[in-house]
Amino acid sequence: MDIAWRLQPFLSGAPSDRLVRFTHGNSKLPNSTMILSLPAGHTCPGAKDCLARVARDGGSAWTAPGLDFACYAASQERYRKTVRDLRWRNLDLLAPLGQYDIIANLATAFFHQRRSYTERVRFFESGDAFKPELAAAITTFAWAISPMIVYLYTKALPFWIGQDIPANLRITASWGGRFDHLIPDHFPRSARVVQTAQEACNLGLPLDFDDSYAYQDEPVHFAHLVHGWQPKGSDAANAINARRAAGEFTGYGASNSHRSLTPSC
Repeated sequence: MDIAWRLQPFLSGAPSDRLVRFTHGNSKLPNSTMILSLPAGHTCPGAKDCLARVARDGGSAWTAPGLDFACYAASQERYRKTVRDLRWRNLDLLAPLGQYDIIANLATAFFHQRRSYTERVRFFESGDAFKPELAAAITTFAWAISPMIVYLYTKALPFWIGQDIPANLRITASWGGRFDHLIPDHFPRSARVVQTAQEACNLGLPLDFDDSYAYQDEPVHFAHLVHGWQPKGSDAANAINARRAAGEFTGYGASNSHRSLTPSC
């Protein structure tokens, strides 16, 4: 069934300056992926091990006591004002809305901002579902644009339990949060952040470098290598420095965007 037809019941006449803004691709993902982001940390009610955030007007990243690794999205906001401003704008627009108005905003923004080659939609390159109404709205939005795949990573696990999740909505539970105990019984797809390829090997987890495990049909548990800015002297920073010295993957810049590691397990 045509996506435009499915969207019709949800479209609003809101002006463009009242619609959230999707971006198209990034250093990790192709332009065929539409992405909706929110401020890191400020919108992450389930975050724990990675909790970091940057103030709206910039400055250094605040990190939680006992931090295992700093959220990569927060490090982006430290250095790029345009990124930070866009994420806060999206939050400002969504925060006051109820579930049905969020659905209308998402659907209308997608309708007007998608491109002819758009293949899938990712929520929360940065941030997370900060209230249950947003999670419910995304579920309905995914149904409306079926069969196009919608996928996301989340630590706000209680918001998704009990929902009638459509087949095209792929939810990856992210370990290291306040609700990890819910993952084994409710989330067949999950991701862990590891410091080395060997650590992933020891856990029996494949490493993902392009989100394919997050949106493929068959759910799987997988891992990501820690990357991005990390507190100086931390285990995560030391692991990244060791990989850099070895000429291995350290992030999604031009020299690393397609580098992968396949350890011999």
